[in-house]
Amino acid sequence: NFPIKFPIDTIRCKTLKGFVSESTLLKNINSSYPVIHEHVLPLFADFILHKRKFGSNIEREFYKDMNFLQFVDRLLKKRAVMFMGTEDDYVLLNGVAGIGRWEQIGKDGENGELRLENCLSYDEIKLSAFLSVSSYSYFINDGNRHNRGKICKQREIIQEEGIIIGLIGARMEKPGVMEYQELVIDSNQNVEGNGYGTSFAPTMAFMEYQEIIIDSNQNVEGNGYGTSFAPTMASLFSGFYGKPSWTYASFKNSNEIENTEKYTEIFKGAYYDNMTYSKRIAISIDTLLFEANHRGKEKNTSAYVYVVGIGLGVWKCSTHQEKIFVDTFVSRIELFGKYLHNISDMHFAYFDRSTSCGKYQPGSKIPIEDHPNGGIRVFISERQPHEALVDENKGKLLVVSYAWDSNALPGNEFWVGMLSASGDPAAACSTQVAELHNPHINTNVSGENLKIAARGE
Repeated sequence: NFPIKFPIDTIRCKTLKGFVSESTLLKNINSSYPVIHEHVLPLFADFILHKRKFGSNIEREFYKDMNFLQFVDRLLKKRAVMFMGTEDDYVLLNGVAGIGRWEQIGKDGENGELRLENCLSYDEIKLSAFLSVSSYSYFINDGNRHNRGKICKQREIIQEEGIIIGLIGARMEKPGVMEYQELVIDSNQNVEGNGYGTSFAPTMAFMEYQEIIIDSNQNVEGNGYGTSFAPTMASLFSGFYGKPSWTYASFKNSNEIENTEKYTEIFKGAYYDNMTYSKRIAISIDTLLFEANHRGKEKNTSAYVYVVGIGLGVWKCSTHQEKIFVDTFVSRIELFGKYLHNISDMHFAYFDRSTSCGKYQPGSKIPIEDHPNGGIRVFISERQPHEALVDENKGKLLVVSYAWDSNALPGNEFWVGMLSASGDPAAACSTQVAELHNPHINTNVSGENLKIAARGE
């Protein structure tokens, strides 16, 4: 009953069942679930409480009875079908298409199709970026950008199956929204009128996760929750990242502006917060690492992890982000290595070949004490996502990441026939994500089935 027409059918179960066993397809369907980093749980809970107390009239009414899992379910199901570009081109689930006006959602003047009951607000889209969906998938072809769903008959050169997980990077292409609000300091954005200048410490940062999930209805103002909230979204996210909520004037008058390791001037008078960017992408990186290790452990084998540069295409605002991304990735492996014994290899695909893996050269190993392989080997090359693992890698579990969008269904441009537009439709054309990761098709992709990515899990 999914209302949007598939542009191709080669990736659908109804086609695949002609040459893939029913048991394999069922396994893939039932292996699907949304996954979120353990450290994001308090932020989600704080967000709901914040909207109940400080949101617009529409938001206060909308969130008043919403619990944690209902909110996660909403982030999965109320996305646009397609959402792209600096002008916010969109297609909704009912087929309505348009451009712009997304900022009005959740505001008291919202109207037309773009209303909170139908769509995610921009504040919610920023949270939705922390959600991933993971599953097994049959690989239709090698996953190259221009694969267009063509079934590869030379199965010996393609990995038969593996894990596919959608990750979402920092969207910097549109000023004033999404991660731009935390990562860029400029004179137009960072003013008190936009909520900057107030520090904030999340009230539930040390709550047990089970309390948040099971007893979220107790977390109301009458029970003492939310009373220390500052009434701005800027301060909420500053508190999450543990950073000052700078106004431009206070930043310019501080000593921080001289710290070129922490801040990079990306254009005249605008500064990029490198440390906060590292913290933001660390959440997505950790999610991939913990999930890959879990899947490898579950299968009693080693995971070979294929890494794409999430947010490093049209979304990036500066070329220096790529080095921070790779360096952060390596530092997270070093930090959590003792929990990653079921990961053997990390393959960075389509990164600048001059980029080193932190202090390690491509092909070398990040040493990890007591790791069964002595550590995790790192590579940088233009390997295609689903190329067969051969020789010493044969028998390993291929775990492939792809760059998803936090306000679109898996595939994004795929749904309007733009099959080669980005890595998102390329993944939808070469794996089963268009069906398996779609909450309107696969009921396993729901708030009730949420898994937590955590060290040691």
